Amino acid sequence: MSVKGSYSFPSGHASGSFVIATSLTLRYPDNPWIIAGSFTYATLVSLGRMYWGVHYPSDVLVGSLIGAGSAALIYSLRVPIIKAKNDLFNQSERNDNLSTGKINAPVFLISLAASDFLNFYFTKSKSTILKKSKINFSSSSKMNTFNYSYSF
Repeated sequence: MSVKGSYSFPSGHASGSFVIATSLTLRYPDNPWIIAGSFTYATLVSLGRMYWGVHYPSDVLVGSLIGAGSAALIYSLRVPIIKAKNDLFNQSERNDNLSTGKINAPVFLISLAASDFLNFYFTKSKSTILKKSKINFSSSSKMNTFNYSYSF
């Protein structure tokens, strides 16, 4: 199977999915559903890139390592980054502990998969409006939201 288009090394899809999985794991270390679900999702996305014939295994492996490493690096630097931001904008110290908070794991994982499926459907649609549409899902400990955007 051959897919038209230019794809590069490393896989951006694998990198992005492992950034999400690693970030969620570091943010919610005591939630096994989030950890297992997000890494399962990241693995399926990565394997899908090889299945569709758009990346070699080495592309996916390096993309996964870059994504996981980037997320771990930024997470480890979060305290100095927040301190520098507070110093730059003369903001008072706040409790910026990112390891607290609850998330509804099943709702989050289902919404993540649904938004990815819908975005895939949109790109394959014959409708010009749908091709230029994108659904984003964001979640916090206080609310889950869906965002819809359309570009010209």
